Amino acid sequence: NGIKRPIMVFATGLGKTFTATTIAERFNKILWITHTEELIEQSAGVIKEQSGIAPGIIKQEKLQINGKYTVASIQTLWRRLDKIPSNHFDLIIVDECDLAMARTWANAIDHFDSKLVLGLTATPERADGMSLGQLFDKIVIEKDIKFGIDNKYLCELDAIRIKTGLSLDSVRTTAGELNQKDLRLIDIPERNNLIVQKWKEYAIDRPTLAFCVDVQHAMNLNQAFLDQGIKSSFVVADQQLCPNRKERMAAFKAREIDVMINVSILTAGYDYANIGAIVNA
Repeated sequence: NGIKRPIMVFATGLGKTFTATTIAERFNKILWITHTEELIEQSAGVIKEQSGIAPGIIKQEKLQINGKYTVASIQTLWRRLDKIPSNHFDLIIVDECDLAMARTWANAIDHFDSKLVLGLTATPERADGMSLGQLFDKIVIEKDIKFGIDNKYLCELDAIRIKTGLSLDSVRTTAGELNQKDLRLIDIPERNNLIVQKWKEYAIDRPTLAFCVDVQHAMNLNQAFLDQGIKSSFVVADQQLCPNRKERMAAFKAREIDVMINVSILTAGYDYANIGAIVNA
């Protein structure tokens, strides 16, 4: 229908990666663009599992573009565009395309003369109000969480709200999000200890992901779990504080860690089917 840049909107867990890999079988050379180290390895693993082909990687010193599939870190890709012919790929898949409005993404996508640019996302709305229509043509399919639950693709959720008695009246809103610096007021021992107590009450037997405001909050909440004898750890972007991110994540998946605390790392696209609880701290 003349749509060269469609967006596919599936709620988390409905199979964006699986569906995109199935579509990719019809093309000769595929570039899969993503934005974190965890997602590069995760996407490459799914592609290999589904197609039997190990994809090439573009990240840091790697520039492996000769196979059918290439998975790229956007941060590396846009710096290496001069080394890749514009007609090299006939399909570009943009994972978590709601993040793709930054100049780096637009430059990378516009560099290539591909037959199709397929955007994948669970959340086509951006907090800053920018329109994805600047890069993509049309949402061609949209399936939300309710569709997933109603049709037994996703499990139902039990959502438990814990009242902490802490007022957020002084927290400003910036670009649709609560201001991160202002939110630091929630990082107090009484609240962190309450989170641990309630986790023990509701989720003690479940592999858990916890989300914190900033690095200090993650470290303090982690210590609160450790102080109560819970096997926990944290992953953050700071390599000095977290030099072994990959090892910590492997330990979590091996059930050697019960609670994995993070700050903006295990967010869009992170896939681990055995997670049994989320703590929005």
